[in-house]
Amino acid sequence: MEPHPDLIKIAQETRKKAKNDPNNLYKDDESFELWHVENCAEIQAVNQLLWSGSKIEDILISTVNGNGKYKVSCRNCQKTFLDFINDFHE
Repeated sequence: MEPHPDLIKIAQETRKKAKNDPNNLYKDDESFELWHVENCAEIQAVNQLLWSGSKIEDILISTVNGNGKYKVSCRNCQKTFLDFINDFHE
């Protein structure tokens, strides 16, 4: 599935932040992690929601592991979805 235009803008902003962060080890790759910004499951999930008609401002993200337990999102997702992360956990 092609990236939604709204998601492209958000991911570009994250890549720009990564590239311009002098303390970022992965700035040459425009990422805050070893992998690309667009590689995360959170990105894929948001992309599907946007293409299905959801509005970005209505999306709330919480990352879980394979057992359904809360997991801290990666640095890419923390930057990409700063305003959309639901960090509630037990």
